Amino acid sequence: MCDCPQLAAQLSVALSERGKYLAVMDAPRLSRGDAKGEVIRRTNALAQTGSKKLIVAGVSDAVRASLKGHVPDSFIRSVADLSDDELRAVGLRLKKGGVITANPNNLGPSLLLALREKKQLAFSEEEPELRHVPPVSTHLVVCEDKNQLSQVIAANYAFAIGAGLQLIPTPDEGFVVDTNDRFYSAKSDEHGSTTSKLEDLASLLRESMGDIELDGVQSVTFITSGLPWGFGLQELPTTHLFIYPDLGLSIIHGVAASLGDAKPLRLVAMVDPGQVQSSEVVKAGRSLVDRGALIMAFRQHRASVRTVSMLMELLPYDLLFIATHCGDVKGYRETHVFKDASGTERTLVLDTALQVTAAGRDDKVEVKAYEKFVSIDGVPWEDKEQRMRAVGSALLDFYKEPLGRRQPASREENVRVVGSAALAMHDGNLLATPMNTGANSFPLIFNNACVSWHELAGRFMFGGARGYIGTLIEVADSEAQEVAMGVLDEYFGRPLAHALWSAQNKVSGSGIRRPYVMVGVHFQRLRSEFKPPHDHIMARMRDGYEYWRGQLAKLPNGSKSDRYYDMERRVAFLRDCINDFSPRKGYYPTDVL
Repeated sequence: MCDCPQLAAQLSVALSERGKYLAVMDAPRLSRGDAKGEVIRRTNALAQTGSKKLIVAGVSDAVRASLKGHVPDSFIRSVADLSDDELRAVGLRLKKGGVITANPNNLGPSLLLALREKKQLAFSEEEPELRHVPPVSTHLVVCEDKNQLSQVIAANYAFAIGAGLQLIPTPDEGFVVDTNDRFYSAKSDEHGSTTSKLEDLASLLRESMGDIELDGVQSVTFITSGLPWGFGLQELPTTHLFIYPDLGLSIIHGVAASLGDAKPLRLVAMVDPGQVQSSEVVKAGRSLVDRGALIMAFRQHRASVRTVSMLMELLPYDLLFIATHCGDVKGYRETHVFKDASGTERTLVLDTALQVTAAGRDDKVEVKAYEKFVSIDGVPWEDKEQRMRAVGSALLDFYKEPLGRRQPASREENVRVVGSAALAMHDGNLLATPMNTGANSFPLIFNNACVSWHELAGRFMFGGARGYIGTLIEVADSEAQEVAMGVLDEYFGRPLAHALWSAQNKVSGSGIRRPYVMVGVHFQRLRSEFKPPHDHIMARMRDGYEYWRGQLAKLPNGSKSDRYYDMERRVAFLRDCINDFSPRKGYYPTDVL
């Protein structure tokens, strides 16, 4: 765990072992409002690694203090620098081979060479920048070049799997937003055919990434700040990993799920609110049942906003399959004027979309807001350099005021809140923001909904998914069915990046349409286990039920707080799932397929 890229690179050389992945993660971001969640997500990932020690290097005292109560003191080793005394204290030593000098602006490729040749790493800004190291296998990792810690993580990952590493220019934030929006509107925009727009986008991505060295390469992983680079490289299976927020954790989830007999498909959750023709739900469900999985299907009225938001976080599924509409929704553009902690007047403009859940206890409705920042004190949010100079403590001070008490200085209707990415449920729009996807089961997500990649891929990966498949553009019902059956049936068991690529090739042939994009490590796959999974699933649901019942018991008896109602609903949801669960059937409940 390290926030200093150069120190992380040098420690990587000292700690590396051929054929093993050295898990590197950034420190928890304690300035965030969910600082405790930052710590918990990292300790959960740490548990997945099966490691015997955690090296904490180049982090603040506050970070070390945050780990107390989550990680035993005996497990942690602290390193301040690469002195012999520091390394000896934690049982490390530098490699005795020669030294490779790296330009600190391009750590990744030089680190990969140092790992392969077992040499120490030194730094000099006068050293020419190394941008490419060829693979010793058939896989290439392509990493955007601006974030140095992501290069360190990419080099360790490439070393573990024998991949090559190539750097490409990091696009600016505005280009990422504009390009993704062009995918989003490819069909709705009347100027030109969808095919011509997709061809232009593929050319744009290929041109922006520059020359990629593909000699001997059979598959590619793109480490990206948000672009679907793989759409510009359709001749090979590709996958993506997001630099922000959690590159290190995403790789840990994917690698841990792919080792040995890890992560068979025991429980599959299927969501079908009846908004689209979705025969693949039935076909794929029956195919997966034949492979030994159990299905929990939430269809028609059972696929409500409240139920689906509960199942996303409370059920221990290994695969979540969603078949519905997805898209940005109407909302408001709000201008808020307030004073920050220093007494300075600030102006924050944001777009807001709302999710309103049907009335519950005491005639209350549950409201969730998706907020997209537009500008701060007149500085456009997409201008990252100027924004960072302007923002200061403004956001922390703004969010001290609860949502229900904020009064904007002005509000106007907005026909599309960009990035809201609402999933159409039976009774309304769901703004999916799972924080504990699959009850900490690190599942795969197949979101077979139109334009479901742009925002939801990041949200589900942040919530702990080990992989995500979604779409860049609108897809026809028949296309959605064929690709889903290709991945979940015909190419079941293949590495997911290859399965998705094969399924899209079969549907689109030589055409430009490749609407599906994958996030996650490329070699993870769907795997059967023909052992009855009922006891495992029941035990996990009962554990969750007892946990949330315990959390509810800690609250004041008869409390009328929103937190009390939320806990009460979680307990009731899990109780109903347990009571309805049938160990005699191949799916649940008995009439859904």
